[in-house]
Amino acid sequence: MTQKEIQEGITETTGAFHPFVPNYGYHSWKLKGETDKSLAEYLLLRHNQGRFISNDYSSPLSEDLRLDAEHPDVSSAIEEIMAHIRTVNPKLKLMTNQFGQPEIWGQVNMKGGSTAMHKHEDCFAFVYYVNAPVDGGMLKFYVNYDTMSHVCTTELTSKSLLFFPGWVPHFTMRNQSDSPRIVLSGNVVFGD
Repeated sequence: MTQKEIQEGITETTGAFHPFVPNYGYHSWKLKGETDKSLAEYLLLRHNQGRFISNDYSSPLSEDLRLDAEHPDVSSAIEEIMAHIRTVNPKLKLMTNQFGQPEIWGQVNMKGGSTAMHKHEDCFAFVYYVNAPVDGGMLKFYVNYDTMSHVCTTELTSKSLLFFPGWVPHFTMRNQSDSPRIVLSGNVVFGD
């Protein structure tokens, strides 16, 4: 995907979480999501198979789905996601784990499901909304600066990509919809 293809017909939103913390910002794009239907089916299958990163329910990793980065729908989505993220800085790349695998995962939140507050150390993060139903649970950021704190709410729709500083604590509200909230997420760092 070329820079010109990204810029044509794609709206990018940038913003700050709160005026007293001007360096905590985010970028948001609306993607084409041409394989979202089959990607959602793959993520739901992984969820129904119990393919979670951790079975320790005291860990936030118990909410995350282990993915095959070479699955055609995953690799296609990641290619489109990273093309947009690289418009912020061309040196950004997917973070890899100690086995050389990209740090990507999925999440499926059925009705009543939510994501616990957490943060990602020393990296940026993205979340791509494969399916974001109305009342599906908003993503919230907890910004604490000196003696002030603020909760910033983002309301995203299906095909929305949000890129943000992973070290800002964040969580989702409960999904109140009968439809699952389905996301593809990952960690991003600066490369050479």
